[in-house]
Amino acid sequence: MLLPNLGHHPYYIVAPSYVQTSAGVRVLHLLCHLLRARGHRAYIVCIERNEDPGVSSDLNTSLLNSVVIEDHIKQGLVPILIYPEVINGNPYDANCVVRYVLNTPGLLAGDKVFDDNEMVWAYSNFLASQCESCEGVLHMPVIDQHVFYEDVGRQRSGSAYYVAKYTDYHRQVEFGIPADCIRITRDKKDSQTPDEMAEILRSVEVLYVFENTAVAIEAVLCGCPVVFMPNPYLDKPLALEELGWDGYAWGASEEEVARARSTVAKGQDNYKRTINEFEIQLSDFIEKTQDKAKNCATQTFEKLEKHIRQTWSYAVITRSLKRHKKIKLKHVLLILKTILKLLPRALWNEVKKGGLKIKRLFAA
Repeated sequence: MLLPNLGHHPYYIVAPSYVQTSAGVRVLHLLCHLLRARGHRAYIVCIERNEDPGVSSDLNTSLLNSVVIEDHIKQGLVPILIYPEVINGNPYDANCVVRYVLNTPGLLAGDKVFDDNEMVWAYSNFLASQCESCEGVLHMPVIDQHVFYEDVGRQRSGSAYYVAKYTDYHRQVEFGIPADCIRITRDKKDSQTPDEMAEILRSVEVLYVFENTAVAIEAVLCGCPVVFMPNPYLDKPLALEELGWDGYAWGASEEEVARARSTVAKGQDNYKRTINEFEIQLSDFIEKTQDKAKNCATQTFEKLEKHIRQTWSYAVITRSLKRHKKIKLKHVLLILKTILKLLPRALWNEVKKGGLKIKRLFAA
Protein backbone atom coordinates (compact mmCIF):
# COMPACT_ATOMS: atom_id res chain seq x y z
CA MET A 1 0.00 0.00 0.00
CA LEU A 2 1.58 3.26 -1.15
CA LEU A 3 -0.38 5.62 1.09
CA PRO A 4 -1.94 5.22 4.54
CA ASN A 5 -5.69 4.81 4.75
CA LEU A 6 -6.62 8.42 5.50
CA GLY A 7 -10.20 7.46 6.29
CA HIS A 8 -9.19 5.35 9.26
CA HIS A 9 -8.54 6.58 12.78
CA PRO A 10 -4.92 6.52 14.03
CA TYR A 11 -3.47 4.30 16.75
CA TYR A 12 -1.47 5.66 19.72
CA ILE A 13 0.26 2.71 21.40
CA VAL A 14 1.51 3.33 24.94
CA ALA A 15 4.71 1.37 25.53
CA PRO A 16 8.15 1.47 27.15
CA SER A 17 11.18 2.24 25.01
CA TYR A 18 12.08 -0.67 22.75
CA VAL A 19 14.22 -3.43 24.20
CA GLN A 20 14.90 -6.73 22.48
CA THR A 21 14.89 -8.66 25.76
CA SER A 22 11.23 -8.05 26.68
CA ALA A 23 8.61 -10.01 24.75
CA GLY A 24 5.84 -7.70 25.98
CA VAL A 25 7.65 -4.59 24.75
CA ARG A 26 8.40 -6.29 21.43
CA VAL A 27 4.71 -7.11 21.01
CA LEU A 28 3.63 -3.48 21.47
CA HIS A 29 6.24 -2.07 19.09
CA LEU A 30 5.65 -4.80 16.53
CA LEU A 31 1.92 -4.06 16.65
CA CYS A 32 2.73 -0.48 15.65
CA HIS A 33 4.95 -1.77 12.84
CA LEU A 34 2.32 -4.20 11.54
CA LEU A 35 -0.49 -1.64 11.65
CA ARG A 36 1.64 0.66 9.53
CA ALA A 37 2.35 -2.21 7.14
CA ARG A 38 -1.43 -2.53 6.73
CA GLY A 39 -1.65 1.15 5.77
CA HIS A 40 -2.73 2.57 9.13
CA ARG A 41 -1.26 5.53 10.98
CA ALA A 42 0.24 4.21 14.22
CA TYR A 43 2.60 5.77 16.75
CA ILE A 44 4.40 4.85 19.96
CA VAL A 45 3.79 6.88 23.13
CA CYS A 46 6.85 6.28 25.28
CA ILE A 47 5.82 6.00 28.94
CA GLU A 48 9.31 6.66 30.34
CA ARG A 49 11.45 9.75 30.68
CA ASN A 50 14.70 8.54 29.17
CA GLU A 51 17.78 10.09 27.68
CA ASP A 52 16.66 8.38 24.50
CA PRO A 53 12.96 7.43 24.46
CA GLY A 54 13.43 4.99 21.65
CA VAL A 55 12.02 2.82 18.96
CA SER A 56 13.80 0.08 17.05
CA SER A 57 15.66 0.94 13.84
CA ASP A 58 14.61 -2.50 12.57
CA LEU A 59 10.90 -1.66 12.71
CA ASN A 60 8.76 0.89 10.92
CA THR A 61 7.68 2.77 14.04
CA SER A 62 7.66 6.40 15.11
CA LEU A 63 7.29 8.30 18.37
CA LEU A 64 4.14 10.39 18.68
CA ASN A 65 4.60 14.17 18.87
CA SER A 66 2.37 17.19 19.43
CA VAL A 67 2.39 18.21 15.76
CA VAL A 68 0.89 14.85 14.77
CA ILE A 69 -1.74 15.05 17.54
CA GLU A 70 -2.83 18.54 16.49
CA ASP A 71 -3.04 17.45 12.85
CA HIS A 72 -5.27 14.50 13.75
CA ILE A 73 -7.52 16.79 15.81
CA LYS A 74 -7.87 19.21 12.87
CA GLN A 75 -8.90 16.31 10.63
CA GLY A 76 -11.63 15.30 13.08
CA LEU A 77 -10.06 11.91 13.74
CA VAL A 78 -10.49 9.89 16.94
CA PRO A 79 -7.13 8.43 18.03
CA ILE A 80 -7.34 4.91 19.44
CA LEU A 81 -5.29 4.76 22.66
CA ILE A 82 -3.87 1.27 23.23
CA TYR A 83 -2.80 0.67 26.81
CA PRO A 84 -1.08 -2.51 28.04
CA GLU A 85 -2.59 -4.03 31.19
CA VAL A 86 0.20 -2.64 33.43
CA ILE A 87 -1.04 0.95 32.96
CA ASN A 88 -3.51 2.06 35.63
CA GLY A 89 -6.73 3.55 34.34
CA ASN A 90 -6.81 6.02 31.45
CA PRO A 91 -4.06 8.55 32.27
CA TYR A 92 -4.47 10.51 29.02
CA ASP A 93 -8.28 10.78 29.28
CA ALA A 94 -8.83 9.21 25.85
CA ASN A 95 -12.37 8.77 24.57
CA CYS A 96 -11.44 5.62 22.63
CA VAL A 97 -9.47 3.15 24.75
CA VAL A 98 -8.30 -0.33 23.79
CA ARG A 99 -6.68 -2.45 26.51
CA TYR A 100 -4.15 -5.04 25.33
CA VAL A 101 -3.70 -7.62 28.09
CA LEU A 102 -0.26 -9.22 27.82
CA ASN A 103 -0.15 -10.78 31.30
CA THR A 104 -2.55 -11.62 34.11
CA PRO A 105 -4.32 -8.35 35.07
CA GLY A 106 -2.92 -6.93 38.30
CA LEU A 107 -0.17 -9.56 38.65
CA LEU A 108 2.73 -7.16 38.12
CA ALA A 109 1.01 -3.76 37.91
CA GLY A 110 -2.15 -2.08 36.70
CA ASP A 111 -5.81 -2.74 37.39
CA LYS A 112 -7.37 -6.16 37.90
CA VAL A 113 -10.65 -4.96 36.38
CA PHE A 114 -10.92 -2.56 33.45
CA ASP A 115 -13.43 0.20 32.76
CA ASP A 116 -16.61 -0.83 30.97
CA ASN A 117 -15.93 1.74 28.23
CA GLU A 118 -12.66 0.05 27.27
CA MET A 119 -12.41 -2.54 24.51
CA VAL A 120 -10.27 -5.37 25.89
CA TRP A 121 -8.06 -7.63 23.77
CA ALA A 122 -5.93 -10.40 25.21
CA TYR A 123 -2.65 -11.92 24.09
CA SER A 124 -4.01 -15.44 24.60
CA ASN A 125 -7.22 -17.32 25.31
CA PHE A 126 -6.07 -17.99 28.87
CA LEU A 127 -5.61 -14.25 29.49
CA ALA A 128 -9.00 -13.58 27.89
CA SER A 129 -10.52 -15.87 30.52
CA GLN A 130 -8.93 -13.69 33.23
CA CYS A 131 -10.86 -10.61 32.06
CA GLU A 132 -14.49 -9.85 32.90
CA SER A 133 -15.17 -9.15 29.24
CA CYS A 134 -12.89 -9.54 26.26
CA GLU A 135 -13.50 -8.59 22.63
CA GLY A 136 -10.96 -10.98 21.15
CA VAL A 137 -7.51 -12.56 21.16
CA LEU A 138 -4.48 -11.08 19.40
CA HIS A 139 -1.75 -13.68 19.79
CA MET A 140 1.35 -12.25 18.17
CA PRO A 141 4.34 -14.56 17.50
CA VAL A 142 7.45 -12.48 18.24
CA ILE A 143 10.32 -14.99 18.31
CA ASP A 144 13.16 -14.37 15.85
CA GLN A 145 13.50 -17.72 14.10
CA HIS A 146 16.71 -16.59 12.43
CA VAL A 147 18.28 -16.75 15.92
CA PHE A 148 16.28 -19.44 17.69
CA TYR A 149 16.31 -22.63 15.60
CA GLU A 150 17.24 -26.26 16.14
CA ASP A 151 20.61 -27.76 15.20
CA VAL A 152 19.19 -31.16 14.25
CA GLY A 153 21.35 -34.12 15.27
CA ARG A 154 23.49 -32.18 17.73
CA GLN A 155 24.44 -33.98 20.94
CA ARG A 156 22.97 -32.44 24.07
CA SER A 157 24.06 -32.51 27.71
CA GLY A 158 23.25 -30.72 30.96
CA SER A 159 20.40 -28.33 31.68
CA ALA A 160 19.59 -24.63 31.96
CA TYR A 161 17.01 -22.56 33.81
CA TYR A 162 15.43 -19.15 33.45
CA VAL A 163 14.10 -17.11 36.34
CA ALA A 164 13.47 -13.35 36.52
CA LYS A 165 10.18 -12.04 37.92
CA TYR A 166 9.91 -15.06 40.25
CA THR A 167 13.06 -14.00 42.12
CA ASP A 168 13.39 -10.28 41.34
CA TYR A 169 9.73 -9.24 41.69
CA HIS A 170 8.09 -11.93 43.82
CA ARG A 171 11.25 -12.42 45.97
CA GLN A 172 11.14 -16.21 45.76
CA VAL A 173 13.96 -18.76 45.47
CA GLU A 174 14.27 -21.23 42.61
CA PHE A 175 13.88 -24.92 43.50
CA GLY A 176 14.11 -28.45 42.10
CA ILE A 177 16.91 -27.91 39.58
CA PRO A 178 20.31 -29.63 39.25
CA ALA A 179 23.25 -28.01 41.01
CA ASP A 180 25.17 -27.48 37.75
CA CYS A 181 22.21 -25.98 35.90
CA ILE A 182 23.17 -23.00 33.68
CA ARG A 183 21.27 -19.82 34.47
CA ILE A 184 19.93 -17.81 31.55
CA THR A 185 19.18 -14.15 32.27
CA ARG A 186 18.06 -11.02 30.48
CA ASP A 187 18.35 -7.31 31.33
CA LYS A 188 21.40 -7.80 33.56
CA LYS A 189 24.92 -6.51 32.93
CA ASP A 190 26.29 -10.02 32.48
CA SER A 191 23.25 -11.47 30.65
CA GLN A 192 23.73 -13.58 27.57
CA THR A 193 23.06 -12.09 24.16
CA PRO A 194 20.21 -13.65 22.13
CA ASP A 195 22.78 -15.56 20.07
CA GLU A 196 24.46 -16.86 23.25
CA MET A 197 21.09 -17.86 24.69
CA ALA A 198 20.22 -19.74 21.51
CA GLU A 199 23.55 -21.57 21.62
CA ILE A 200 22.84 -22.73 25.19
CA LEU A 201 19.32 -23.84 24.25
CA ARG A 202 20.67 -25.83 21.31
CA SER A 203 23.14 -27.63 23.60
CA VAL A 204 21.25 -28.54 26.81
CA GLU A 205 18.80 -31.39 27.35
CA VAL A 206 16.13 -29.41 29.20
CA LEU A 207 15.20 -25.88 30.27
CA TYR A 208 13.46 -25.15 33.61
CA VAL A 209 11.31 -22.01 33.93
CA PHE A 210 9.48 -20.59 36.96
CA GLU A 211 7.26 -18.07 35.20
CA ASN A 212 5.59 -17.36 31.90
CA THR A 213 8.31 -16.26 29.52
CA ALA A 214 9.05 -16.19 25.79
CA VAL A 215 12.29 -18.01 26.62
CA ALA A 216 10.20 -21.18 26.88
CA ILE A 217 9.07 -20.84 23.26
CA GLU A 218 12.60 -19.96 22.17
CA ALA A 219 13.82 -23.17 23.81
CA VAL A 220 11.32 -25.38 21.97
CA LEU A 221 12.24 -23.71 18.66
CA CYS A 222 15.85 -24.64 19.49
CA GLY A 223 14.76 -28.27 20.01
CA CYS A 224 14.97 -28.12 23.81
CA PRO A 225 12.05 -29.38 25.95
CA VAL A 226 10.81 -27.03 28.67
CA VAL A 227 9.78 -27.84 32.24
CA PHE A 228 7.37 -25.37 33.87
CA MET A 229 7.98 -25.49 37.63
CA PRO A 230 4.54 -25.05 39.29
CA ASN A 231 4.44 -22.35 41.98
CA PRO A 232 1.93 -19.84 43.41
CA TYR A 233 2.83 -17.31 40.68
CA LEU A 234 2.51 -19.73 37.77
CA ASP A 235 -0.98 -21.15 37.19
CA LYS A 236 -0.44 -22.41 33.66
CA PRO A 237 1.35 -21.33 30.45
CA LEU A 238 -0.21 -18.14 29.09
CA ALA A 239 -0.39 -19.52 25.55
CA LEU A 240 -1.52 -23.02 26.46
CA GLU A 241 -4.56 -23.00 24.15
CA GLU A 242 -2.51 -21.55 21.27
CA LEU A 243 0.59 -23.76 21.60
CA GLY A 244 -0.59 -26.80 23.56
CA TRP A 245 1.59 -29.04 25.73
CA ASP A 246 3.80 -30.36 22.91
CA GLY A 247 7.40 -29.71 23.95
CA TYR A 248 6.38 -28.50 27.43
CA ALA A 249 6.18 -30.37 30.75
CA TRP A 250 4.19 -29.37 33.83
CA GLY A 251 6.52 -30.31 36.66
CA ALA A 252 9.75 -32.29 36.54
CA SER A 253 8.49 -35.87 36.76
CA GLU A 254 10.32 -38.32 34.51
CA GLU A 255 7.13 -39.15 32.61
CA GLU A 256 6.30 -35.48 31.93
CA VAL A 257 9.82 -34.61 30.80
CA ALA A 258 9.94 -37.67 28.52
CA ARG A 259 6.60 -36.71 26.95
CA ALA A 260 7.77 -33.12 26.39
CA ARG A 261 11.03 -34.32 24.83
CA SER A 262 9.22 -36.63 22.43
CA THR A 263 6.86 -33.87 21.23
CA VAL A 264 9.29 -30.97 20.68
CA ALA A 265 8.96 -31.17 16.88
CA LYS A 266 5.16 -30.91 17.15
CA GLY A 267 5.64 -27.93 19.47
CA GLN A 268 7.65 -26.20 16.75
CA ASP A 269 4.87 -26.83 14.24
CA ASN A 270 2.29 -25.44 16.68
CA TYR A 271 4.23 -22.18 16.94
CA LYS A 272 4.54 -21.81 13.17
CA ARG A 273 0.79 -22.33 12.80
CA THR A 274 0.08 -19.33 15.05
CA ILE A 275 1.81 -17.03 12.54
CA ASN A 276 -0.94 -17.55 9.95
CA GLU A 277 -3.66 -17.36 12.60
CA PHE A 278 -2.35 -14.01 13.78
CA GLU A 279 -2.95 -12.39 10.38
CA ILE A 280 -6.66 -13.22 10.68
CA GLN A 281 -6.76 -11.96 14.29
CA LEU A 282 -5.10 -8.68 13.31
CA SER A 283 -7.71 -8.05 10.61
CA ASP A 284 -10.45 -8.62 13.20
CA PHE A 285 -8.67 -6.31 15.65
CA ILE A 286 -8.46 -3.51 13.09
CA GLU A 287 -12.10 -3.83 12.04
CA LYS A 288 -13.47 -3.78 15.59
CA THR A 289 -11.24 -1.00 16.91
CA GLN A 290 -12.06 1.21 13.92
CA ASP A 291 -15.77 0.60 14.53
CA LYS A 292 -15.33 1.62 18.14
CA ALA A 293 -13.56 4.84 17.14
CA LYS A 294 -16.43 5.77 14.81
CA ASN A 295 -18.75 5.87 17.82
CA CYS A 296 -16.45 8.02 19.98
CA ALA A 297 -16.32 11.81 20.08
CA THR A 298 -13.33 13.82 18.90
CA GLN A 299 -11.26 15.45 21.63
CA THR A 300 -8.14 17.33 22.60
CA PHE A 301 -5.25 15.65 24.41
CA GLU A 302 -3.85 18.11 26.95
CA LYS A 303 -2.47 15.44 29.29
CA LEU A 304 -0.94 13.43 26.49
CA GLU A 305 0.70 16.47 24.89
CA LYS A 306 2.07 17.56 28.28
CA HIS A 307 3.54 14.09 28.81
CA ILE A 308 5.19 14.17 25.38
CA ARG A 309 6.67 17.65 26.01
CA GLN A 310 8.07 16.51 29.35
CA THR A 311 9.51 13.33 27.84
CA TRP A 312 11.30 15.16 25.06
CA SER A 313 12.51 17.95 27.35
CA TYR A 314 13.97 15.43 29.77
CA ALA A 315 15.78 13.74 26.90
CA VAL A 316 17.22 17.04 25.65
CA ILE A 317 18.48 18.01 29.12
CA THR A 318 20.01 14.60 29.84
CA ARG A 319 21.76 14.38 26.49
CA SER A 320 23.11 17.93 26.87
CA LEU A 321 24.55 17.22 30.29
CA LYS A 322 26.15 13.96 29.15
CA ARG A 323 27.60 15.53 26.04
CA HIS A 324 29.58 18.13 27.99
CA LYS A 325 31.80 17.35 30.94
CA LYS A 326 31.63 20.98 32.06
CA ILE A 327 28.29 22.70 32.26
CA LYS A 328 28.37 26.02 30.43
CA LEU A 329 26.07 29.01 30.82
CA LYS A 330 24.14 28.14 27.67
CA HIS A 331 23.34 24.70 29.10
CA VAL A 332 22.05 26.23 32.34
CA LEU A 333 19.88 28.61 30.33
CA LEU A 334 18.54 25.70 28.26
CA ILE A 335 17.60 23.82 31.42
CA LEU A 336 15.91 26.87 32.95
CA LYS A 337 14.02 27.53 29.72
CA THR A 338 12.79 23.92 29.62
CA ILE A 339 11.70 24.00 33.27
CA LEU A 340 9.75 27.21 32.71
CA LYS A 341 8.00 25.65 29.73
CA LEU A 342 6.82 22.82 31.95
CA LEU A 343 5.13 25.13 34.48
CA PRO A 344 1.37 24.84 34.27
CA ARG A 345 0.03 27.53 31.96
CA ALA A 346 -2.31 28.97 34.55
CA LEU A 347 0.47 29.42 37.08
CA TRP A 348 2.76 30.99 34.49
CA ASN A 349 0.05 33.47 33.50
CA GLU A 350 -0.38 34.48 37.11
CA VAL A 351 3.36 34.99 37.48
CA LYS A 352 3.43 37.23 34.40
CA LYS A 353 0.52 39.27 35.76
CA GLY A 354 2.30 39.73 39.05
CA GLY A 355 -0.55 38.02 40.84
CA LEU A 356 1.81 35.81 42.82
CA LYS A 357 4.88 36.81 44.77
CA ILE A 358 8.08 34.89 44.25
CA LYS A 359 8.08 33.79 47.89
CA ARG A 360 4.68 32.10 47.40
CA LEU A 361 6.18 29.92 44.69
CA PHE A 362 8.45 28.37 47.29
CA ALA A 363 5.91 28.22 50.11
CA ALA A 364 5.17 24.80 51.59
